[in-house]
Amino acid sequence: MTKLFVAYGRQDKEFVARVVDDLEQSGFEVFWDDRLLSGGPWREALSQRICECDHIVCVLSQQSVNSQEIAREHEIANTANLPTHVFQLEAVDVQSAPAGLMAYTWLSTVTQLIKSIRSMERKRLLSFWHGFEGDVHLVTCLHSGEPDGAESMPKYIGFGDARAVVEVSNALYECSTVNKPIRLKHDLDGDLFVKDSDNHLVCFGGGPSHRLTEELLTRLQVPRQFFGDCNGENNNIDIKYVCDIKGDYIEQPIIEDGEVIEDVGILVRAQHPDYPSRRVIIVAGAYSLGTWAGGHIASNEDILNHELIKPLLQKNDERFQVVFRARKRGIHIQPEILWVSKF
Repeated sequence: MTKLFVAYGRQDKEFVARVVDDLEQSGFEVFWDDRLLSGGPWREALSQRICECDHIVCVLSQQSVNSQEIAREHEIANTANLPTHVFQLEAVDVQSAPAGLMAYTWLSTVTQLIKSIRSMERKRLLSFWHGFEGDVHLVTCLHSGEPDGAESMPKYIGFGDARAVVEVSNALYECSTVNKPIRLKHDLDGDLFVKDSDNHLVCFGGGPSHRLTEELLTRLQVPRQFFGDCNGENNNIDIKYVCDIKGDYIEQPIIEDGEVIEDVGILVRAQHPDYPSRRVIIVAGAYSLGTWAGGHIASNEDILNHELIKPLLQKNDERFQVVFRARKRGIHIQPEILWVSKF
């Protein structure tokens, strides 16, 4: 959930409360009150709380336009690289405002404020998909109705894989990073690494069932990968699990009566191991549920705003991996970020 810090003059508290209520009703977490005690510790706690937020909203009125407290809080937020939104409760003389706030667009309705915040949040999504200009190939794994993948059986895409493909496709089009139709490919079409410098890859599904994913994870030397049967005692289901290649970390799915209750997965962003101008995204669960969760993470601005992912996107780090767990909640997927690291 996106966190907002609201800086305001105490004389405007009654009006600010209404704005805060509208923001909370729109799904934001808002810190705005002065319940901390005044003095040194209060100053330190306030600074820490500002830095923990994702945006600062500076609320101004004719009475608070010259507020030094608002100016100080904005300075702290600016140092922490928080996006700034200036909201005026009434018509205010811009020239009377602190110099640091004069450069921003001043908003006068809550609708404008929410739109401004959402627009800034979208930049997180744009940062994740940075570099995906040109052709994008979405590569899925086809499953068979028979354990041995008999050719006579029809092949299909897993339900979670399909959901992930839809969410990622929507995110790519929303970001307007692709100027050609997105191509959906199943497992492999020819060479593992098609020699087309404009072709970026998004792979859905984990190895070893997905040969391209398995090859990429190995070639990229991703620190935490999928491995085979972990315990062999779950109705003959082949349990895949996420493990550090050094063997000192393990996450495995929870399976009850043959059904995946909780899955594990990885999300990887990197440059292509052979063609640095091309980008690679791997969205993979041990099972289909985890792949769905990975697609949801890669296309959800709020999740990409997670405290472990956000700094990497701010620095535009090209290579990093996310390890997560996932449960299905009704018709929705609920991922939990466990571990994030550059590699």
